[in-house]
Amino acid sequence: MDCLYGFACNPCSFACPHGAITKSSTSTVPHVDYDKCIGCMECVYQCPGLAIFGYDLRKDNLFLPIEYEVKEKEVVYLVNNYGERLGEGIIEKVLHKPNKTNIARVKALDVHGEDLVKVRGFVVKENYPQPLDLEPLLKDQPGATFICHCDDVTLDEPTNPENPDIEKEETYMRVEAKVLQWNLVSRDVILE
Repeated sequence: MDCLYGFACNPCSFACPHGAITKSSTSTVPHVDYDKCIGCMECVYQCPGLAIFGYDLRKDNLFLPIEYEVKEKEVVYLVNNYGERLGEGIIEKVLHKPNKTNIARVKALDVHGEDLVKVRGFVVKENYPQPLDLEPLLKDQPGATFICHCDDVTLDEPTNPENPDIEKEETYMRVEAKVLQWNLVSRDVILE
């Protein structure tokens, strides 16, 4: 069960005919008493958050909630909560109940035993997205480094073309003086 946040929701506890699921309050996560649970899957049908899963470790079967159309016999990738592929499976049966969450019975082909409980869903193989090729948002571009965009003052160019001997220190001091002047003017405008 992946009901992690204790939503004010409890159809799973009402759905269980054996009293295996309880909640101490509406803000707590459900507790499953596995000694009472017989694996009827009524809770999976009822959970609106798709947070309950069924596993038959002996037969490598998964009972996974699904709210979109799939076909029986389709080959799928078994995935974890992050969409990472854990293995492959085949949809054996889609169990339907009117106005409830459907359940897909999926036979795991290459995930077995305790590793099955890591599976949280599936994606039809032909619909599995290609990995994204992510690039940095900001790339270093060749060009001038500006120290003041107001007057287009760059780090590598003198600010006064008529007098290229002006030192960079003087340029920085002039820029700082302009910034200070701008801040004072802005403050006066705000205070007015």
